[in-house]
Amino acid sequence: MRSRWFVLVVLIVLLGFAFAERRNLIINVMALTGSGEPPPLLDAADEGAGVRWHDDYFTLQEVAPRTFAIGEPRYHQQNYSYLIVGENRALLFDAGPGIRDIRQVAEALTDKPIVFLPSHFHYDHVGNDVTFDEIAVVDLPYVRDRADGSQLTFTRAEHLGYFEGMTTPT
Repeated sequence: MRSRWFVLVVLIVLLGFAFAERRNLIINVMALTGSGEPPPLLDAADEGAGVRWHDDYFTLQEVAPRTFAIGEPRYHQQNYSYLIVGENRALLFDAGPGIRDIRQVAEALTDKPIVFLPSHFHYDHVGNDVTFDEIAVVDLPYVRDRADGSQLTFTRAEHLGYFEGMTTPT
């Protein structure tokens, strides 16, 4: 009877470690099965009423006055970013994976200076190699502690760009 309890306790402890490490396990399994290359673009399709194609990759929809949804329906994750145009400047909320330069799309919609704000640091939200004159990030202690002056380098695990062969940006 005593050995059964021991085995049960060991199993519970191992399961606890497994759940605690679940995220890293999922990340590593995805990395092993991924090709390290972005998947091919999806076919362009009719995106519905009120949506127009900006070019062969981005779509645009005005969702409210001076607020635009910028879609990437040909990218496998079909990201949406939002441009909110104010009186003095505009805010670009998310920037997709940077397969194409979303900054040029946003600049075509406004002549105001654009501040880029990623919702989080995954590769499909930060624009990667797309550059912005002004970038804002959430002001949290763990982010501030990692910043070197005005520079912040994402961790590999928070960026996840290696799945599609992207380097982790600063």
